[in-house]
Amino acid sequence: MTSAEDVEDGRAVLVVLGTTVTTFLAHVVAHAVGGAIDADPDQPRPRAQRRADLRDAVPILSSGSLPTLVLLLAWLLALDPAVALPLAGAAVVVRLAGMGVLVARLEGRAPSPRSWWAGVVLAVASSVIVVLKVVLTH
Repeated sequence: MTSAEDVEDGRAVLVVLGTTVTTFLAHVVAHAVGGAIDADPDQPRPRAQRRADLRDAVPILSSGSLPTLVLLLAWLLALDPAVALPLAGAAVVVRLAGMGVLVARLEGRAPSPRSWWAGVVLAVASSVIVVLKVVLTH
């Protein structure tokens, strides 16, 4: 959890950026390990599969990019942390709320009200998880 002081001195940018990059790398490594479990040990993993693993992890990078940018601008422009922190958090919640529509489109379906509600439920559930984490660990 970042504080107003973390925004003012730029640490919040490093925390969010570091979390984004390490989560991305962990995801890529997990896919590589998972893909190796059933693979022929004498055959290298196909390049196309390695590229697909990287592509599949790109949403992690893009999810962290807007909050990082908000916090970077807040630091560089000395914006009020009381505005920057909720804005950075809202960027993530809005992104999560759009996941139902994104999944529908990736599956070749037109987004439906059910798709929208699935995204809203995901955003609310994720927000509750974050609140629980903060309450239980801070």
